[in-house]
Formats: sequence, structure tokens, C-alpha cells
Amino acid sequence: MTLKTERLILRRWEESDAEDLFRYASDPDVGPVAGWPPHRSPGESLNVIRNVFCGREAYAVCLKEDGRAIGAIELKLNGHTDMADRDDECEMGYWLGKPFWGRGLMPEAVREMLRHAFEDCGMTKVWIGYYEGNDRSRRVQEKCGFRYQWRTEDVDVPLLHEKRTGHVSLMTKEDWLAGGRTETDGDRTGPAGDPTGSAGDPAGTPGSGSDRRPEAIDYKAAIFDMDGTLIDSMDVWSRIDQVFLTKRGIEVPDDYADSICALGFRGTAEYTVKRFGLADSPEELMAEWSAMADDEYAHRIMLFPGAREVLLELRRRGVRLFIATALTEKMYLPCLRNNRIDGLFEKVFAVDELGISKSEAEFFRRICAETGLRPGECAVFDDAPAAVAAAREAGFMCFAVGTGRLSAAGDGAGDGTVCLDSIADVPMPTAV
Repeated sequence: MTLKTERLILRRWEESDAEDLFRYASDPDVGPVAGWPPHRSPGESLNVIRNVFCGREAYAVCLKEDGRAIGAIELKLNGHTDMADRDDECEMGYWLGKPFWGRGLMPEAVREMLRHAFEDCGMTKVWIGYYEGNDRSRRVQEKCGFRYQWRTEDVDVPLLHEKRTGHVSLMTKEDWLAGGRTETDGDRTGPAGDPTGSAGDPAGTPGSGSDRRPEAIDYKAAIFDMDGTLIDSMDVWSRIDQVFLTKRGIEVPDDYADSICALGFRGTAEYTVKRFGLADSPEELMAEWSAMADDEYAHRIMLFPGAREVLLELRRRGVRLFIATALTEKMYLPCLRNNRIDGLFEKVFAVDELGISKSEAEFFRRICAETGLRPGECAVFDDAPAAVAAAREAGFMCFAVGTGRLSAAGDGAGDGTVCLDSIADVPMPTAV
């Protein structure tokens, strides 16, 4: 397929383009900012055409006046990008030769590729990214109407053997139809790269599901628990508790889960050894649990419905996001990465790292001490009664997620705590 704009032709790459590709891709000001090294020979450029620019939606950017390649643009389809995991989503990447910077050519190409993606390819979302410092790429994306989503630290740049900070933005078909396709060129821009990194779903308005959801509330920071609040993991731990205790001839007590939910990994191991008089050491218990749980967190435990949308909308509104968890880094970090939300949070506060249980108000006071926030500026979202009570004692706004469990525990619903049926019911702040 060949696409055309007022000044450009976007066509499939041909082997005869190797010399032109080398001319512009060998410039050290072009490739490295986008994450790839300058081409060293026309032969290397020919190899790139054969093996890299061979995707179904990879195009050479050419001037109409002579048809010669001056840049590249591509829609990377599902299976060829880590930003999309659906067939109706893709990632866009592009770059432009330096002699053609400052003429508004790249926004012109991007807009045509967006039209092509939504009208011809049936896409519903187009993801895009850039590395920290690539301001030209950032301006192209802003100019074309992409919505900024998040940043991710320490993104691998394999072709340059280094790590960078990556930024991710998104265009949905709805946004494009609503006006993203009609943006004007504005300031002239230059090249853009296409970093790989975390991605996710678009910013949007979270759905409602509880008639107890407040209409409006103000907070500057949101602190989220993971297990049972953001991620659907409680069945995993129920199975682990069942297997672990049954193997030792012990029936799982009804109050066991609520007793350990805020203790952290080591605290839970110490509590379990003491409560059941086990001969195992806490270290042996932790090793056994890790063997059962690590793979689940890295590959199978997913977000609750609506969680991603809530987080993205909060970020869009400028709310600072944090995690407060009893999980170990070996569990929470792979899980956040697998669900592609690790770049949304400023910091993870873990019980084992702070050495304080979430059932203690001091845990939440430490968050304020490290972030410079005041308790009244922070909203805590948690499904554990003990954690909700501790946060409330520390002066935080508290939202008890999963009211069935909290009601059964007889805690979490009074003293100004707002009950939410699910994470999808998180109220948006009226101002930040």
C-alpha cells in the first residue's frame, strides 16, 4: 500500500533505498536519540531494509518531488511490540533525516499514519513513545494530539547497551475522531524515535459501580495496596495457605488471612511459626512460599477490572501515585511490570523494606516523611481492615476497597472511611 499527503509519499521499502537510508541513518544526530546506533555502511542499511523494515506496516517516508527515502515510519502490530497486546492496538515509531528537520514533515506523516491505522487497519489505539531528552519527538506527539500516559525509569536500550527513561503516549480512535486528526502543525519539529518500554491502557474516566462513591473529593496523592485492592491475588494466597498448612496437618483458621494481611512477608512467617508452633524457621517458610508464589506474581496475577483506567486517569489529573504493600520486591516488581503499570508510581513502600507493619500508623507517617506530603493530602486505598485503621489513625483519607470483606471483619467502615465495592469506584479529585 502507498499513502500520500500534501508533500509526502509513504511507501514500502525497496532494496534500492539502501544508499538513501545510509545517507540519513549514518548521522549521529538521528539514531542515538531514538535508541539505535548510526549505520556504518550501505550494506548495513540494506540489511536493515531486509530484516527490520520488513513489517507489514513499515513505510519509507519520501518527498513527492523525487520519491527518495528521507525517513521511516511504522505501525508495529501485536506480536512485534511490547506496548500492545491486542490485534486492534499497535505502536507507532518514526524518524526523519536531519536535512528535513524544521519543515513540519513528520507531523504530516504521523497524521496520515493515524488515519491509516484507524480507518484502514481497524485499530482502536495507537501507542507511541520517546526517550528522555528527545524533545523533538515529544513535540511531534503533542502536536498530533497524543495523550501522555506515563514514564518508566531504567528502560533497556539494547542496541546501545544502556538504560534510559522512557515516556509513553496514546491516541485512541475516539480521541482522533474528536479532534486529534485536525491539529495544526504549529511549531516546526524534527525527528522522533520509538523507545520500547511499559505501556498500558488509555487514560479515561473510571467507571462507577457503587452508590456510595462520593461525587467529589480533593487529594494530591493516592496510596494503593496491591493484594486484593489493585491485583486479583487473594485466591493465590488462599491456595498457598491451604497447601502449606494442610501439609503440616493444620486446618486453615478462619481468621488467618486477616491476621497476616498487613504484616509483610517476614512478619507473616514469624507469626505463622509462633502461632502454630512450627519447627520451621521463618526463612524456611519464606523460601517455601516464594517457590509457590513468585511465578504467579510474575506471569499470572492480573489487575482488577477498572484498575488501570483509574490509575491512568489519576496520573492525567496530576495525582502522585504510590504503592503500600506487604509483598516483597521479588513479587511486587515483576507483577507491576507484567501488568505494565510500574511506570505510574513514584515509589513503592514495602513492609519488609521499612521494617514496619501496615497495621501500625507509623508505616503511613513514614510515607509522609519521605514524600513531603501531609496526611490530609493523601488518600489510602486498601482492602485490609488493619491497614485502613492504621492509615485512619495517622490522619489519612481512607477508602476501604471490597466492602464485603471489610464488613465481615467488622472494621473499616466508620470514622469517615469511605467504602468502595471495587477499585473501579475510586473517586476522582476535583483539584490537585
